[in-house]
Amino acid sequence: MENRIESFADQLREENLSPNTINSYLGDIKDFLSFLKAKGVMLCPQVEKRHLDAFTEELTSRGMKKSTLYRKSTTVKKFFHFLMVRELIDDNPSQTLERPRVERKISHCLLRKDIDAMVAAIDPNHSAALRDRLIIEILYATGIKVSELIQLEIGDFDSNRGHLVIQGPPSPRTLGLEEDLIGLLEDYIGTLKIQGDASGLFVNQRGDKISRQSIWKVVKKYAHKADLSQEINPHSFRNAHVVGEILKGVPLREIMSNLGIQGSLDTAYYQQCLKREENKG
Repeated sequence: MENRIESFADQLREENLSPNTINSYLGDIKDFLSFLKAKGVMLCPQVEKRHLDAFTEELTSRGMKKSTLYRKSTTVKKFFHFLMVRELIDDNPSQTLERPRVERKISHCLLRKDIDAMVAAIDPNHSAALRDRLIIEILYATGIKVSELIQLEIGDFDSNRGHLVIQGPPSPRTLGLEEDLIGLLEDYIGTLKIQGDASGLFVNQRGDKISRQSIWKVVKKYAHKADLSQEINPHSFRNAHVVGEILKGVPLREIMSNLGIQGSLDTAYYQQCLKREENKG
């Protein structure tokens, strides 16, 4: 099974995950495979649900925190999803694997007024002003992950239908956009100087697709200029999107579908923001 680790690592790199995240995933998988080897399980198709349960029990006996157990369980599920997609196994033993519930706390609830403040902080004369505004607006309006944002191609935007196709797991999904955002995208694409075969939607000065680190810098830059919490990061927009959709009365099933989430949505996590807003009212 060790020969699958490098292929899994390649998949993680294709998702443009940070080196630290990739190393964390690989460390967890190596720990898992070592456990299986000690149990005499040498091939991926031999792994059964009972092996996963035994691994969880082993981790629990080590006195690991729930947050660590959650992370390792998530890694195992991601690994078997990868094996299924590559058709290296016929059945996914992790499909019903339960992860420990971990209470997550929101240190700052990003609201629409915060988005407006960040947009207002953008210097309109800056060469990347329109690009930076779209990064902020799209992250909030769609709730997509940074890894999905930086992979967007110009062709993923259909101006006639007002749709944006997200090429993320588990499969491509189509999201409708508000009229104002459609107009901004049309204006922005009109300013792009497409060179050769380059077709990335969000690019740097060289015309290459923008990096995760650059997205992080954009978010931090305008959060700081807008005097918002320094703990805001690109994932804060995904949380804010969910809260906004819940407030609008959008069904949870629809929210999950739009975000590409399989399984369940941790509503207790977002309920903290909702309660804060009620208390402000």
